[in-house]
This record gives sequence, structure tokens and C-alpha cells, in this order.
Amino acid sequence: MRKWLIRGSAIVIATWGISYTPLVCDKELLPVIYTVLGIMFSIALSQLISFSFSEIDNEQFVKKQRKQIRDIRTSFIVQFSLATVFFISYSYGAKFTIGWFRFDWRILVFTYLLYCLAYFIVNFIALAQLKDKIEDDVRKIRNKPDPKYPE
Repeated sequence: MRKWLIRGSAIVIATWGISYTPLVCDKELLPVIYTVLGIMFSIALSQLISFSFSEIDNEQFVKKQRKQIRDIRTSFIVQFSLATVFFISYSYGAKFTIGWFRFDWRILVFTYLLYCLAYFIVNFIALAQLKDKIEDDVRKIRNKPDPKYPE
């Protein structure tokens, strides 16, 4: 929960800072970013369901890896769900200024979608590393010499 709060705060602070720049979000850019996110989300979920632990006997190992995969899946789903809500709300976005304080909702949507892109890439890397680790561990177990039959 603390991680989500820190990330959310960083996005809001970045949005607030960017609101002071002359950056304008092009209306055609956000649908493209959202489409890329949708493609990445679909690929991520297909990769997550392709993990198989059917040949692994170590129950503790399986539980630990399933929890890790479940956490990654939850992260993808939450991030994409929020991206969808933000994307839908984009057209209703407003820019407001109160004294020296400025905030632009469209910049917030843009910042969040960029954050999601980066976050998906990081999670893809974590997913690939997890898959490699599981395969390495399985190979170690399978290639372990049997004490009954010394080489």
C-alpha cells in the first residue's frame, strides 16, 4: 500500500511540475499510448497464464512462485484498470489555477499513461527473470545426480 501511495504522489507531483511548462498533450497521442498499453497488457496476461508448475514437486517453491506471479498479475490489472479510467476521463479533464497553484488533468492522464508504459516494461523484465529463475531451478532439480546411481 505504501508503494502505491508513493507512486501516486510522484505522479501527482510530476503532473504539477509539468503543468507549469508549455507542454500541451496532443489529442492523438493519448489514444496511441493507451493502445500500446492494451497490447502490452494482453501480452503480459498471456505470459502469466503460460507458467506451469505441473512438473515441480516442491510445494513451498510452487507456492512462493505462484504468489509472485499473482502479485505481478494484480499489478498489471490494477495499472491497466486505472489507465482505462484515466483515459476515459481524459476528455472531461480540466485545467485549473488557484493563485500560483496550477494543475492540468490532461497532463495527469498523460503522465500516468507514460508511468504505466515504464511500469509494464519493468514488470516484463521481472517476469522474464522470474521465468528464467524457475527454469534454472527446475533444471537443477532434474539434473541432480541420483544417490542410488552414482556416476
